[in-house]
Amino acid sequence: MIREAVMTRIIAVLQVLALALFASVHAQSQETRSPIIIGEGIRQPSDIMGEDRVVIIGTPQGYERTDQRYPVLYLLDGGLHYQHTTAITQFLGANLYMPQMIVVAINSPDRVRDLTPKSSDPDEIERYPTHGGFETFQRYLKEELIPWVEGNYRTHPYRILIGHSFGGLFAVQSLIAEPGLFDAYVAISPSMHWDTQALVAGAENFLERTETLPATFYMSAGNEGRESLGGMRKLAAMFDEKSPQGFVWTFEHMPLESHGSISLKSIYNGLEFVFQDWSLRNPYEIYKKFGVDAIEIFHINGQERYGIERSLPITTFATLLGDAIYRNNLDGAIEIMDRFYTSVNPPVSYVEFLANALRDKGRREAATRYYREILSREPNNQNAKQTLMDWGEDL
Repeated sequence: MIREAVMTRIIAVLQVLALALFASVHAQSQETRSPIIIGEGIRQPSDIMGEDRVVIIGTPQGYERTDQRYPVLYLLDGGLHYQHTTAITQFLGANLYMPQMIVVAINSPDRVRDLTPKSSDPDEIERYPTHGGFETFQRYLKEELIPWVEGNYRTHPYRILIGHSFGGLFAVQSLIAEPGLFDAYVAISPSMHWDTQALVAGAENFLERTETLPATFYMSAGNEGRESLGGMRKLAAMFDEKSPQGFVWTFEHMPLESHGSISLKSIYNGLEFVFQDWSLRNPYEIYKKFGVDAIEIFHINGQERYGIERSLPITTFATLLGDAIYRNNLDGAIEIMDRFYTSVNPPVSYVEFLANALRDKGRREAATRYYREILSREPNNQNAKQTLMDWGEDL
């Protein structure tokens, strides 16, 4: 267990930008500067690893002001990938393409030791004398780090593991060794050449004895070529042939990206793939083909897949309503408003938008209903009051 009594927190100011703040409204202004802190570095002793470990924790904006719980992304080689990973999670979360999440970036003083399984290849044994600590590091994650994170932060049980190169190898090995530890994996250019592609055979044995695997797996390759790319292609072929029930996976080859440059695109694409069922990119097209029930079913299914309770996002509602009105599908707009009104609780302006559209098309009875709803929420709304007065309706 991690000895919290001796834990020391070190605030890691990872990105400091100069902010020009013109705070005075008087003739003279004074420039002030303050740091922007995007993470907290924490040094903590580990009994399993027998050494102090450093992690960087990034929480979503507004974390302190809510009681919301968040999925956790565990990022290997955290010092290299923390900044662009947190930027990606914030960007995708802000656009509602995935939930906001906590990022736990894990630094390794000896990444070869931590991230690789034992090799029987003489050249690797000689070149990497400290290799082979996969099982110990996996125990550290399972028995020390994850329980500590979940005990000290408001976490949701959904966990994602991201690793690059040897970290990608670790992600594949982790999926095979203990598939229930994480819900989703992003393996970026995994070193599948390791131990003469022994992990490929291990994956085949795992797939043959696994009937169900409720996990999502994204794997990418750059311009590495040769044994490593060959190992990734073999792994992808096995997934294609022997995927267990519930296993969702994809393999993306980016030959124009180098082994170093591929990480940023892969993290972005990988997280989009993991959360492909989180939000509708074309909600009105789905509505046109399958009706309003399909919109609701999509979000129910996504809620079940990710285990995160949620209602229809306000942005999806706005898109549906706006497209229906724009296309002069006022009956559809009424259906959308009435179906999701209680769960979404849209701003009065959305209701007024629909009421005005109905008024302009001579749909007085329907418009009256919405204008009355507007007045129940905003008694002094002049547009609603004037329209109803012009129609001789009681206020």
